[in-house]
Amino acid sequence: MKFVKNRAKEVNVGIYGIVRDGKQQLDVVWLDERDKVYQEKQLLPAAYSQYEMISLIHKSLGYERLNAKFISVIPPHHIWSRSLFLPTILTHQECEQQCAYTLQNELPVPLDSVFYDYSATEVAEGTYLKIYAVMQKVAQEQVAGCAPYHINILDNAALAIKRAFNFIMPEDFPEDTLFLYRDESISLAIQTKTEIEQRILQLNQTGLSDLYTVFCRRYNEQPAHCYAYSNIERRDSPHWRLVETSYPFMALGAALWSAEERKKEESEKTAESLH
Repeated sequence: MKFVKNRAKEVNVGIYGIVRDGKQQLDVVWLDERDKVYQEKQLLPAAYSQYEMISLIHKSLGYERLNAKFISVIPPHHIWSRSLFLPTILTHQECEQQCAYTLQNELPVPLDSVFYDYSATEVAEGTYLKIYAVMQKVAQEQVAGCAPYHINILDNAALAIKRAFNFIMPEDFPEDTLFLYRDESISLAIQTKTEIEQRILQLNQTGLSDLYTVFCRRYNEQPAHCYAYSNIERRDSPHWRLVETSYPFMALGAALWSAEERKKEESEKTAESLH
């Protein structure tokens, strides 16, 4: 008889630090296996230590063992990115080498002063490589805003916002749908034109109407489909559909990090079981 050791459940915990009414506050979100959302909103940093927060998560989920991964976001204007089409299929090591070569030749700072990551997609012509980099100093400042929690992963805020919209409104959005987001510190407009072309406009503390107007002017386009979320504004508009939710929006999007990969793996397993 073969005994298999119980593995710890992986739990993504979304953390978003923000200043509200002059006070640093934290939104914390995690989900169970059935995508039930658990949340702690507008916490003062001293409310729970990391140990106490993990204990709270453990109690809420009832897992025998869990491995909590704390995930926060970084605004997209801090993220440098570069897209490359390469005519061959690259291994992980070759992707790493290509990233190092590109960063060393295109960034005006030493490689050891940045954190970087990449995504590699196999295409008919070879490999589509997307490289992301952020200054270590900037990343450390973002992490410090989530104290007392140790952040394991810094995600792109624009990607977190799109995940939150897709979770709250589980429908097939047209590819060129425009998403608007505003909170106390950031305003973002996000539009995916194609699989490899994404438009992101970031402004500071700008209302939804001005954000929409600037986006349309910059790209000389009025999107046919537009959805908006703001925890400050509650006004409808003929240009967009206002989405409302009780969930802390950005922290939810961070907690959904890797959700696409998990669903893809589940679909592949289901397909395999049918053969």
